[in-house]
Amino acid sequence: MKGPLYLLLACMALFALFYWGFDRVPQDIKQAEKSRSLNFETFDIQGLVQESLQALPPETRSYAISAQAAIKAEKDTLRAISMMKDLSGFWYQQGVRGLAAHYAEEIAKVQDDAASWSIAGTSYVLCAQVEDSELGEHCRDQAARAFENAISIEPENVDHRINLALSYVYKPLEAQPMKGILMLVDLNKQYPDNVPVLVQLARLAIQTSQWEKAEERLGQAIILEPKNLKATCMLPEVYAALGKTELMEEYKLKCKSFSEELK
Repeated sequence: MKGPLYLLLACMALFALFYWGFDRVPQDIKQAEKSRSLNFETFDIQGLVQESLQALPPETRSYAISAQAAIKAEKDTLRAISMMKDLSGFWYQQGVRGLAAHYAEEIAKVQDDAASWSIAGTSYVLCAQVEDSELGEHCRDQAARAFENAISIEPENVDHRINLALSYVYKPLEAQPMKGILMLVDLNKQYPDNVPVLVQLARLAIQTSQWEKAEERLGQAIILEPKNLKATCMLPEVYAALGKTELMEEYKLKCKSFSEELK
């Protein structure tokens, strides 16, 4: 997995016309730095480990237990990181997204660079998307903190801020269900020429059937990046909904052509 990773699942929240302030002033960075220095781990990870181990067949369980023990005993940092990557991949293949993300976070704690924290955040978002329980909320919160860590290291990288917003879009806070969407709206105000922000806002507009708004956002994205694959391939659906058949067919062909160019 490499950042930025723009996740494509549906958001059911209504699109807002006002926005929540998302400062990029130094105080924002100070808060992220503070987040990095604190231990927010309150979820019972060991309980999840034991529950997940018990669900495995004996031979697979033996591998997981041995791998965990080997990581704890390993003195060489690079080897330990490699082993944690393997174990993260193992749990992902088993469908245990929470543990896959947990080990991605453990790697990020060691490497402490923006790329590693972004990978950890994306891994936690993947968990949050498929979990409806307390685990899903935990994964959402850990995703946000991971992206905050990435922001504190690379404050000018807008991709980390987009991913932070998306962590709240895909698993909204009960008390602030619009938070993620409003963060994206504010990012658009701060970076009106940022294509990934425009594409994400267009995607949300499509989810709420705001076809004219989606057309406007995608049109802006295409002007800025005429061969942007995501924007190009989203437009046929928008034009179909608006009854613009000729444009729908035109962008279907463009989508196919641009896709083949990338192969």
